[in-house]
Amino acid sequence: MPLDLLELAMPIAVRPAAPVTDEELMRFSERNKPYRIERNKEGEITIMTPVGGIGGNHEFLLAAALARWMDAGHEGKPFGPNTGFNLPD
Repeated sequence: MPLDLLELAMPIAVRPAAPVTDEELMRFSERNKPYRIERNKEGEITIMTPVGGIGGNHEFLLAAALARWMDAGHEGKPFGPNTGFNLPD
């Protein structure tokens, strides 16, 4: 029987019995939209609710400040808050 995430308190930390590949994690994330899903260097998966109004406003204000900073001639490449990265351990 599939796990119903709506009935669980968030965030949820899951330690899979076997390592999850990048492709498996992406499929799991796609099947469980709109939840935010991350994997740490130990392979533990954290499932979080989508950001709410206050958090969304903070994300927007931070992105606007970063855009102004970049417009002032600073170098870098900004990304949105929902961008996924595969970082080294």
